[in-house]
Amino acid sequence: MLTIVIIAESETDLQTLQNTMCDTGEQFELTINIKKTKTMVISKRGKVITKIQIKNEDIEQVDKIKYLGVWITEDLNPKSEIRSRIEQSRASFLKMKKFLC
Repeated sequence: MLTIVIIAESETDLQTLQNTMCDTGEQFELTINIKKTKTMVISKRGKVITKIQIKNEDIEQVDKIKYLGVWITEDLNPKSEIRSRIEQSRASFLKMKKFLC
C-alpha cells in the first residue's frame, strides 16, 4: 500500500493532478483504489465543497483524515488530534495500571 498526498491551489488544479497521476499509474500497471481515496479542503473560510472524480466516479470529501498517525482537520484545528492522543495515553495507562499501582 502506498499513501500519496496531492496538494493544489484550486479544485481544477487538483482534478488535473489527479488525472495525471491516474494516467501515469496506469502506464506502470498501478491502480487507485477509489473506495480508499478521499479529498479534503483545508480552509479558514468555512466548509468548501469540491467534486473530484476518478474515471467519472466521485471521490468522497471528508472533514478530517488521519495521515501518518496524526488527525488533520479541514480547519487545521488540533482538538481532534489532542483528544486522540489523550485517549491513547489513557488506554496505555489503564493497561499498565496494575503494574504501576
